[in-house]
Amino acid sequence: MQEKQIIQTKIRKRILQWRNDPVLYVQETLGATPTDQQRQILNAIVNYDFIAAKSGHGIGKTTVEAWIILWFLTCYTNARVPATAPTGNQLVRILWPEIRKWLQRSKLKGLFEWEKSKVYIKGEEEVCFAYYRAARSPEALAGAHEDNILYILEEASGIEDEIWEPVEGALTTKNAKAMACGNPTRPEGNFYRAFTDQSKFWHTFSFSSLDSPLVTPEYCERMRLKYGEDSDIYRIRVLGEFPKQASDTFIPLYLCERSLGFNLERDERFKLGVDVARFGDNYTVWLIRAGGVLLHMERKQTMDTMEVAGRTQQIMKDFNIAAENVSIDSVGVGGGVVDRLHELNVGVNSINVGEPPIDETQYKNKRVELWGVIKQELIEEKLNLSILNNGEMTRDLCGELASPKYKITSKGQYQLESKEDMKKRGVQSPDIADALALTYCFNIGEGVIMSAPKQAYPKNI
Repeated sequence: MQEKQIIQTKIRKRILQWRNDPVLYVQETLGATPTDQQRQILNAIVNYDFIAAKSGHGIGKTTVEAWIILWFLTCYTNARVPATAPTGNQLVRILWPEIRKWLQRSKLKGLFEWEKSKVYIKGEEEVCFAYYRAARSPEALAGAHEDNILYILEEASGIEDEIWEPVEGALTTKNAKAMACGNPTRPEGNFYRAFTDQSKFWHTFSFSSLDSPLVTPEYCERMRLKYGEDSDIYRIRVLGEFPKQASDTFIPLYLCERSLGFNLERDERFKLGVDVARFGDNYTVWLIRAGGVLLHMERKQTMDTMEVAGRTQQIMKDFNIAAENVSIDSVGVGGGVVDRLHELNVGVNSINVGEPPIDETQYKNKRVELWGVIKQELIEEKLNLSILNNGEMTRDLCGELASPKYKITSKGQYQLESKEDMKKRGVQSPDIADALALTYCFNIGEGVIMSAPKQAYPKNI
């Protein structure tokens, strides 16, 4: 308590200046130098009550959110900061550790107390604090009342409209502020409307990763080459723009990225999908799924069928996966891999994704039917696309799932764009995504049906 009083005495004359200049606060108390994009947001929080910032990947959104939370608690009395995001993990694993990191560097760290779900001014934990709630119900932000209040909406594009109700109600409150940030993953919802028909109420920013010194040019170029400049993936992750209004992608990117925050239970019945490369620049991919959890993924180029068969056997041995739980795409060169394994008495499932589906009223072939299972698992929050300890592969998988276009046939069936057609428009083959799809197959007699993974539910924060 004495340390807090000493700090308050020293900073009393600076607080008014910091309140009007958050950039100065960050520089003097945290020892950080904001980028131009971060500086714009910091300056805006003083002059505008409601800020919405959409951006590409890696420009430092979470960092500036952490700075603003600490600034607000330092400079205002009776201050409350409710924070929310589509899933609790985005808060627990990203925003809250970011706040702790900057508190450890802060000259004012003796003024604060950091806890796993709360940050507050020492001795004022009931009247001056920040806390988080996962955006699971309209009550997530409800009941927040103080003289000064700041709402933080992390990855705001994925937050459903009803969660925004307290923020909308605060539009008429004198001392309320709101900051909504995120990748613009879908052209609908309140975050989208903040940039369109509701823009008169919001001060908005659109930041491209191309303009951020925090993002390497190599990342932007890799995204351009992999998905194409006209793709929604490039628009969202690099340019910081919403996807095209009439998007014709089968699985929306926001469903994929939302899944990364789900806490799911691992199933002990491992499924291995093997997508064998058909073109010289494609990858052969091995992916293991255990219920809603992805345990392992690897990809290799320029391997012949014998090498692929051998590596498949080794992975089966390493993870103790029975042959009946292994599915290999047998179209093209994959057929040679299956034949070799069968010669070795390894009875893996031979899957021809071009064959008729089980549900012929809805799907054109087995491939799009399997992708339909993935989509439904994402909708029902039963699949987390995080590949353990491999952030790059996780981003690639999310991007691949959101890349193929689809159309409706004359019979009213979904038909997914082929790898060959994707290649013609300059988009790389979704090899990881197809390997994941194969994990939803298994053989019963002569037929192939979708598996029914053990049901697993997100754990509420």
